[in-house]
Amino acid sequence: MADATKQIMSFYVNELFLAIDVSFLHDVLGVRKCNQVPLASPGIGGIINLRGNIVTVLDVDNITKSHDQPNERPYNIVFDFNAELYSLAVDKIGEFINIAGDKIDPIPSGINPAVTAIASGVLYVHDETILVLDIEKTIKLLQRGAEG
Repeated sequence: MADATKQIMSFYVNELFLAIDVSFLHDVLGVRKCNQVPLASPGIGGIINLRGNIVTVLDVDNITKSHDQPNERPYNIVFDFNAELYSLAVDKIGEFINIAGDKIDPIPSGINPAVTAIASGVLYVHDETILVLDIEKTIKLLQRGAEG
């Protein structure tokens, strides 16, 4: 029996085309002042204030080591994980896509290992390859980075 249909939201960070399961989605924001956090792990881009809540901003570039220069991102995708708010700083918001759970394929070989460390699989939609972000793996990777 096929997995249930779910919805994802696609987005871009530099050349990476990624997606997040909308069940985690809390908000999509335009530019926000991001405050740097001294001594934070490299994957932490800073923090933002969202209606009185402190939100940790994740920097996918630093997590995946896909870009050398820091870059201000025009959008923040805010998501909830284990009752904490996080944000992904992204360049462009894509679209909402309904998919069958069994349409997510394994990550092919040859993909940057730092990227595969935060992805759960790939989708092929409109002749494009989308990496599906695994929120739990991403947060755990950042927590390990902060400890070590």
